[in-house]
Amino acid sequence: MRIRDIVEKLENIEQCANGEALELTTSLIDELIQFDLKMDKFFKNVNAEEQILEFLMKEGIENGLIGKA
Repeated sequence: MRIRDIVEKLENIEQCANGEALELTTSLIDELIQFDLKMDKFFKNVNAEEQILEFLMKEGIENGLIGKA
């Protein structure tokens, strides 16, 4: 399930909510949208394969699983 789908379902709940439930639902929707935008921006600027390889190598060296040459 995508964040967009979750937000849509929360918006349906939001229409039926009132009081604190309405405020919490609205806040959650805003947080999810902000997170989705942040992740979208991150992945647009990332060469995922290269960064994953770099991360794995760094972690392997730090943990002694890979020797540093």
